[in-house]
Amino acid sequence: MVIYPWRNKVCARSAPKKFNKKPRTAAQQAQSNKMKILNPFLNPVSDFFQVGFKHITKDQNISANNAAKSANMKNAIKGEFPQQEINWDAILVAEGDLYEVFIAFKRCKKR
Repeated sequence: MVIYPWRNKVCARSAPKKFNKKPRTAAQQAQSNKMKILNPFLNPVSDFFQVGFKHITKDQNISANNAAKSANMKNAIKGEFPQQEINWDAILVAEGDLYEVFIAFKRCKKR
């Protein structure tokens, strides 16, 4: 068992299992490929997520970064593995009030 703090709570989970030597399924490879495609774009704009997905963090008890990546993995990838690519029309860096997103953008430019 592993015990750790997360968002001012004490959490516990089972210890990591040993590495599985079975070949990965096509569905596992497709999911992993989505992250591989999205991360280079999403990681640099993660500051927007803290504002743009803040309302989701309260409702679902997840981080803003995880909420943003989840939304984009579900909606912003087109094609079937291995020919997956970003659907730029569906990318989300924020949901909700645009004024708060504008303020976050100003903070990012100052860095």
